[in-house]
Amino acid sequence: MTIRSEAQRRLRRSKDSERRLAKWLQSHDGPDPVMKPGNGIVSETGRVGHVTALQFDAISLHYAAENKQERVPATWWKFWTKIVEKANEWGKEPLLRIEPSNADKAGVPIIHMITEQRHEELLRYEREFLARTRQPK
Repeated sequence: MTIRSEAQRRLRRSKDSERRLAKWLQSHDGPDPVMKPGNGIVSETGRVGHVTALQFDAISLHYAAENKQERVPATWWKFWTKIVEKANEWGKEPLLRIEPSNADKAGVPIIHMITEQRHEELLRYEREFLARTRQPK
């Protein structure tokens, strides 16, 4: 039996979380056509976090993704749980928009937070739309 330190356990959870994100992106968005899984750079799951020069964790058709497994700031958590509750009451999808007020925010996009299920649904709609509208070659 191997006894792991707390730091080792955190690192393991972090890498497992990156793999879950990468697999989710591969499944719902598809692989990047150039950086395909198993090519020596991208793992079979779609994870690239082991290539530190890239400075992101996973790649898919449309996303370069960074994964964080951390405690959400209390104010964001309060805002998120409240809009999830209210959206459910109204039969709507929750959306939390964060417009950074930092002085150095120039060029930083506004953040839209949606649920994983809604993101999956939107990617499916996009794939279906593109399949219907793609011109034959």
